[in-house]
Amino acid sequence: MLADVHELVERVAAVDGSCLEWGVLQGVVGDLRRLKSWLDGREVVVARTVAAVSSWPEKSLAEAGRTSLR
Repeated sequence: MLADVHELVERVAAVDGSCLEWGVLQGVVGDLRRLKSWLDGREVVVARTVAAVSSWPEKSLAEAGRTSLR
């Protein structure tokens, strides 16, 4: 699984802002969507873990993410 994520990152990083090939850009958009989905899944796992060890998980997550509770 982690090898798949590395491969996605490598493919996304290989395409710079000067690329004008529609097929390549479509592939990168799909790869970005898959990476975001993977990150969202990891965020859920970490949030559950924080909830198990913190009396106020919302505050702990906000502080760790350098955001506010709002």
